[in-house]
Amino acid sequence: MLVKLKFLIFSVLFGSANVLADPFLFLDQDKATNIPSSFLRLYQYKTENENNNASAIAAREFFFSPEGRFNPQLEFKAAIKAFYDHRQIYGIQKTYAACAFPARKKILEKSLKIKFPEYPCDDMKQWVQQINADRVSIVFAGSYRGNPASIMGHTFIRLYHHSERDGNPLLSYAVGFMAHPDPADSSLVYMSKGLTGQYYGGYEIEPFYQKVGLYNNSESRDLWEYELNLKPEEVELLVLTLWEYTFNSKIPYYFIDENCSFRLIRLIDVVRPDKNLSNQLSIVVLPAETVRLLNENDLVRNSLKYRASLQTKLNYKINHLTYEQNDNYKKSLSNSMSLSKIRDPKILDAVIDYWNIQNYKKQTNLKVNEQQAMNAALLRRSEIHEISASIDDNQLRQYAQINPPFLGHKPSYLQIHIGETRQDVQFLSLDYAVGVHSADSPLFGYEQVTLLEYLKFKTRLSRKNHNVIQLQSQLTLLNALSLADLRDFEVSWGFESSYGNMCFDCRDSYSNIDLIALVGAALPLNTQENYIYFLPSIKNQIEFRTFDQSQYYPGLGYRLGYLHRLDKASLDSSFDRYYFQDQNSTHIHIGINYFVNLNYQFKLQYSQNMLSDSNQKFKNELSSIGIKLYF
Repeated sequence: MLVKLKFLIFSVLFGSANVLADPFLFLDQDKATNIPSSFLRLYQYKTENENNNASAIAAREFFFSPEGRFNPQLEFKAAIKAFYDHRQIYGIQKTYAACAFPARKKILEKSLKIKFPEYPCDDMKQWVQQINADRVSIVFAGSYRGNPASIMGHTFIRLYHHSERDGNPLLSYAVGFMAHPDPADSSLVYMSKGLTGQYYGGYEIEPFYQKVGLYNNSESRDLWEYELNLKPEEVELLVLTLWEYTFNSKIPYYFIDENCSFRLIRLIDVVRPDKNLSNQLSIVVLPAETVRLLNENDLVRNSLKYRASLQTKLNYKINHLTYEQNDNYKKSLSNSMSLSKIRDPKILDAVIDYWNIQNYKKQTNLKVNEQQAMNAALLRRSEIHEISASIDDNQLRQYAQINPPFLGHKPSYLQIHIGETRQDVQFLSLDYAVGVHSADSPLFGYEQVTLLEYLKFKTRLSRKNHNVIQLQSQLTLLNALSLADLRDFEVSWGFESSYGNMCFDCRDSYSNIDLIALVGAALPLNTQENYIYFLPSIKNQIEFRTFDQSQYYPGLGYRLGYLHRLDKASLDSSFDRYYFQDQNSTHIHIGINYFVNLNYQFKLQYSQNMLSDSNQKFKNELSSIGIKLYF
């Protein structure tokens, strides 16, 4: 017995020493050189098959090898050695490799069919137990008009147990990738740094109820949720990966492509590398399109869950009030003393919801009179013992007729027009836009987005008597329009930036740069789909034939517009008037659209351009017919 014990001690001590000296001694050649795909995905390397490619993760503590960020092969070898080595500590936590980086340990053990030494890892195990997840969902938060960067929504992940925390989903956890900007940066600096990746971001975990409080309540954004089609062991790997990312990673954040939604897809790539999701994304990553991508790759299951915002609930309640109830509701907001005469719980519930929304928007910093009005409404409601009827979220969704963009038309489009001017000039126009929604697009899924186009290229070739007389091209970097209900005291706004070039007989040409900012008011007519709006604006135009010959034209003006949108057709019209120092310009546009389906439509357009000064007036009218295809 004593001989066996001595042999066992000898084997452990000297066997471990051999492994530490050369951890690949016990691996066959294929396993020693073929790096598991999940391992590479976890490091977020740019490519999988080349050495010396950079990982997106910039934190030194995340890597075992000093050259690991740029050399996957060296990092792979260093990782295997580290999981055998009990003498070194790693990561921000300064602990054993198995405790700091349990996800890659799990990946290597499965792919290499080996077993590394076990360590207590109490902190990590307690953290995983607290998360207690065997289910994962992708959550989409709808458009937020209060921030142009959030007009196309936001995505985050929800982690939860199948028991839903004893029946309360709010007690689960939410995971998002968030940028960490400098609070002292101005809006211009913030945009510049965000576009060029000068901010770092990180994966953050917080209670789900905090996300609901922010999106559902403070920002009045509806939430949409799909459960992901992941196995329990894949959920476990995802949680362990989050442990590694949360404490040990920092990643450059880019608003356009490598943003919050992109990083969530990279996270899912770790547990489902076979889908190769991140390589299927567009050059511009939209939150809604990442949800569509998961759906198209059979990674979602069960029906879509909907959580209505406070504003959606309030709108429902107001629209179900009688004329007299609505009148009393408005009086209660302007004069809290009138609450003492109200015994109708429907009115009081609407008043309380209104003040709750204001309280969230102002981050609990209501004015004294507003706080008193809110308290008076709560006190009066407590005196009425009638229980309010509950409102089901699906009932609210059906009433509001709101759908998420990932169920609507696809983001990019191509359209072709043929037409003629009053001067018998025929033209062919070709438009292509990377994204995402124009005023003439199908409304379904984009009920809360008026207009957002970016990277749009347009070219128009005109001819008369079989001779080419004009070639006009335009690149639109960004064209945005957000219309909000004036009655909710919300501002409508717009912004346009474009570069254009016009060539006459291809012998004489000039170019121009346009920057337009619009701020004003809009009013829905009958429904939120039909708007009339008036937006005073500032236009800055630079016209040049060469860089030595340029002129700057600042102008003031306005846009008057009307949108009427139905399920199968729409009308978009606008009247733009600008006053420059020596001339005035007017542009009229009328478009009629018929939707064959969400991704295909026919178009009729009429436009008129007028330019006048003290000496002359120029007028051009165009009529055209076209088709538009989304993809």
